[in-house]
Amino acid sequence: MPPPALLDFVRGHPASPGLLAKAKANHLPADCAEVACGVLTRVIECLDQAARLRRGSGYGRAKLIETALQACRPPVSDALRVAMVACPVDGRALLRLWTEVADYHERGVMLDMLRAG
Repeated sequence: MPPPALLDFVRGHPASPGLLAKAKANHLPADCAEVACGVLTRVIECLDQAARLRRGSGYGRAKLIETALQACRPPVSDALRVAMVACPVDGRALLRLWTEVADYHERGVMLDMLRAG
């Protein structure tokens, strides 16, 4: 059973069917794929929405970015790493999107947090 913090993070954010299919094709068990890809889907959605808001636009953009950063802290980061390995192209695209969305001084934060875990 996944930790409550992980379940809270993905609650109401189902995994993308495309990511789920890729993860299952890479032999990830269905329940693990559902949670891990749910995390990846949510982070991608947050960063995609943040990218559409201009820098300095206030609370909404800041909250989206902080939600993405929350995924870089255990136990959610463990599921994110699993999804990034199961779906490597999507994982690299996520990091590229983070680099585009994050302010200059924050660009290494996600990568550092994922490495630290």
